[in-house]
Amino acid sequence: AKFLAGIRLSDLFTPKLNFTFEYSTVNSQNLTSDTIATYSHYNQSLAHPLGSGFDEFLIAGNYTFKRLSIMARYTYANRNLQDAVYWGFLDETDIDNPGLAQTKTWSQVFTAELQYLFNPKNGMNIALGYTGRKSGLNNVFDQTNYIYLSFRTSLRNIYLDF
Repeated sequence: AKFLAGIRLSDLFTPKLNFTFEYSTVNSQNLTSDTIATYSHYNQSLAHPLGSGFDEFLIAGNYTFKRLSIMARYTYANRNLQDAVYWGFLDETDIDNPGLAQTKTWSQVFTAELQYLFNPKNGMNIALGYTGRKSGLNNVFDQTNYIYLSFRTSLRNIYLDF
């Protein structure tokens, strides 16, 4: 079964302060009908970036004051290790113990960004941000942190959730 619940709170307490909360879950093998047919393209899931067999929680907030805005976003997901292999996130050789097939892997991503808008018509802005990613299996984890500075335009508002 698939399930998605979420709420978006706009102009909370003060104008231009927004929050989003989401919870998603998809059972194992939900996006497959047999071992040959899947809802995928080049081994990438068409329905969700994590494929199937996962639980995901997202919280995001942003505040805008004149041309200055701040944004923070946190995502936590856990998934069955067996599904991670099925969807190509891990190789079968990564599982050296058959008992690990029912084990859950987890990942979390935190992003924070400070942005200044130069031109509201084309969304030209400069942003300074931080993204930290952490993932793990049992007591072993991998962590990546990076800080970025970007000069960009935003002709469309595209919402990416991965």
